[in-house]
Amino acid sequence: MNRIRIRWMIRVCIVGVVSIAGAQSVVAQCAFDWRPGDGEPTFEYTLSAMTTWDPDGPGPLPATLVVGGAFSTAGGVPAEAIACWDGATWQPLGAGINGGLNPRVYVLTVFNGDLIAGGDFTSAGGVSANNIARWDGMAWHPLGTGMNGRVRALTVHNNELIAGGQFTTAGDVAASRIARWDGMAWHSLGSGMGGSGASVFALAVYNADLIAGGLFTTAGGVSAYYIARWDGTAWNPLGMGTNNSVIALAVVDDALIAGGYFTATCGVEARRIARWEGTGWQPLGMGMSSTSTQFPYVADVTVYNGDLIAGGYFTSAGDEIANNIARWDGMGWHPLGTGVAGNYPWVTALAVYGGELIVGGAFTTAVDNVSPCWARWGPDCARGDLNCDQLVDSADVPLFVDALLSTQPLTVCEAYTANVNGDMDCAGGPRVDASDIQPFVDCVLGGLCP
Repeated sequence: MNRIRIRWMIRVCIVGVVSIAGAQSVVAQCAFDWRPGDGEPTFEYTLSAMTTWDPDGPGPLPATLVVGGAFSTAGGVPAEAIACWDGATWQPLGAGINGGLNPRVYVLTVFNGDLIAGGDFTSAGGVSANNIARWDGMAWHPLGTGMNGRVRALTVHNNELIAGGQFTTAGDVAASRIARWDGMAWHSLGSGMGGSGASVFALAVYNADLIAGGLFTTAGGVSAYYIARWDGTAWNPLGMGTNNSVIALAVVDDALIAGGYFTATCGVEARRIARWEGTGWQPLGMGMSSTSTQFPYVADVTVYNGDLIAGGYFTSAGDEIANNIARWDGMGWHPLGTGVAGNYPWVTALAVYGGELIVGGAFTTAVDNVSPCWARWGPDCARGDLNCDQLVDSADVPLFVDALLSTQPLTVCEAYTANVNGDMDCAGGPRVDASDIQPFVDCVLGGLCP
């Protein structure tokens, strides 16, 4: 549908609506809050991993949110350790992930268009698959003979799949806690990681180098405390590293963000989270601490609405009370409402989907919402309510027009509220287009809001 046709339809809508109400548009401040839940159990056990995956690549199908963990149902639907969410319903991925004493998916990523799951399991979809498998949209497949121990981290580097974890072999190759898959076979990365109980828990790509974080004191035979860099031929330390395990990595605004159990980097206090910008480590404010556990940690980090989001097991961020999740705006830490809670309140996975921040873990509540192991944080405005005044009426029309015809990226609130029909694009974000016009008109004129 061309822009002239869209403008004509919108003008008809505006004339009809404004003639009824004659209201003026006033933009209200867009607040964020935990989204209401339906009060029904979502997961019966920990949700450990999340990613978005587009099942048909550049095709017309929208991206879905894929989650993994130790569960056997998702929203009441049978789903063994892995499930996908389309914004409205849960679906299994074939027969799921199973096999072993306590099958669990710890990590998810996308490689060559396929979904990759890593964890602690021996089969996927009824096919033998040792701790790593791929889903092509129709069926599960092994990656060689897999690993002899848990896979805890995945990323893509130089067009190869990188896996980290608690294994010592990958395929038929000796690979100490880290290996690469070239599409045909597994290969080691140097001599891998060493130290008592060595494990790789996090992977990222920063300035074209592969970064590994975990529980180790050597990488490639070189001293590297809990974090190291692979330049394509050898392992190197990142400064003096940290004083305890790194379990989360992300690249944000040209900086590498690390989270974990540590309290210092290079002798500088950095409580559970720090930033590396190429020459040295820097703390992010006062970091995280806790009054409920001796061992607080940051388990995952992402970016939402321009802020860095950190989730884990803590009760304060900076000098603010923040229960297990907080945001960093570049100057200081802030809570996300009252956070999440429960007997096991930690956050283990974060993702952005459909204009909302998706939070996974072992918690059972978010504010007063019953949210077993899963919660959503987003704009506290209904779809169609672009001025956030708690009404969808004629005052929202000009703002809807502006959002629909904008040639600039929309804000999180604009995209969420203008996406009246709630559909997604190929990246899992709100799709604002002509298909939102009729639902918006129905909502304004007849109160038939999604």
